[in-house]
Amino acid sequence: MSKTFKHKISVIIVNYNVEYFLEQCLNSVKKALTNVNGEVFVVDNNSIDGSVDMVARKFPEYNLIANKDNRGFSKANNQAMLLSDSEYVLLLNPDTVVEEDTFSKVIDFMDTHPEAGGLGVRMLDGKGKFLPESKRGLPTPTVAFYKIFGLSKVFPRSKKFGQYHAGALYAWQPGLCLRNLAGGKGATDIFVCLRGDGAGSAGFRGGPWR
Repeated sequence: MSKTFKHKISVIIVNYNVEYFLEQCLNSVKKALTNVNGEVFVVDNNSIDGSVDMVARKFPEYNLIANKDNRGFSKANNQAMLLSDSEYVLLLNPDTVVEEDTFSKVIDFMDTHPEAGGLGVRMLDGKGKFLPESKRGLPTPTVAFYKIFGLSKVFPRSKKFGQYHAGALYAWQPGLCLRNLAGGKGATDIFVCLRGDGAGSAGFRGGPWR
């Protein structure tokens, strides 16, 4: 029997000393959740810039986890994933601004593509230019070699040399939204740490997901 979730999507943001960007991010998240049944978790890794006080004061409706030490990206995400009660989990960097229809589009895609285990978004910089970090291949030693020695830059569309940013693909990857298959158990460190670029992608291809 499938699990019944309280919310449709959980937005998880891990923060460390980027109060200004975090506030902009949360303002955009609030607008994007206007017509979406979602919950928000902010996990702060012992910031000293006032981030925790800002979230508590300006966004009291959000779930704030204030760590007393820096637990890193993956463990901080897992803290929130253990508490989340949503069909989908979206991991969002604090220096990101989402459009008002981003979450509704993400949910619509996942609802209509049950074969998809995860979803990434097209990211743009402040000038509206596409960020190649939006999609990446499996970071094997060979792929890293092509990146370090500039072959991926010389041949960005090559299926062989352009694997680091998956240049042969015209799709895009992380933001990152995942189906909540763990049932509140969280994700493994390596999975979340790679944000779907590595172990996550391999897991989707090797499991029941496309």
